[in-house]
Amino acid sequence: MKKTLLILTIMLIFGCSCVANEVSDPHKIYRLSDFSEIGWKQKKPFVTDFPQSDKAFWGYLKGHEVGLILYPSSKLANEYGIPAAENQIEVIDGKKTINVERFVCRGNTGSIESPSCPNPMPMYSEYVVKNNVVILCEIVKSSMKGSKIKADSTSFCEVFAKNLESNQ
Repeated sequence: MKKTLLILTIMLIFGCSCVANEVSDPHKIYRLSDFSEIGWKQKKPFVTDFPQSDKAFWGYLKGHEVGLILYPSSKLANEYGIPAAENQIEVIDGKKTINVERFVCRGNTGSIESPSCPNPMPMYSEYVVKNNVVILCEIVKSSMKGSKIKADSTSFCEVFAKNLESNQ
């Protein structure tokens, strides 16, 4: 039992695909309009019902898809938002998982529901929790060398969160 707990703890520490919630002003509650002011273009609401959230939409910033899940408080964003974000970036053996809503078909031009989609992957690969909001970011290619792609979505999420804060 102790060994299992230790392994799970290590996996959590080193396997987290997020940046911890940086609360610069614990009383600051972000709204969708705050994101529009820094260039985020709202498209559609998520179909998924995220427990305790006020709103959840996806849209674009500088050509990259960004999902937002807003909660009434920072405490709720941490308690409910982190598991929700983990569900949205989950990949199990490269197969579509039941909790992931937004997918992209990597490897060809078929749709995600098409049998010709050999590699369905979650749209989002990283997330940041900023006060009362969970920011989900797609894979952003920062450089390509041959067939290797260096993903830089964590820094894209971090820059997005910092732009939000500096705009206030």
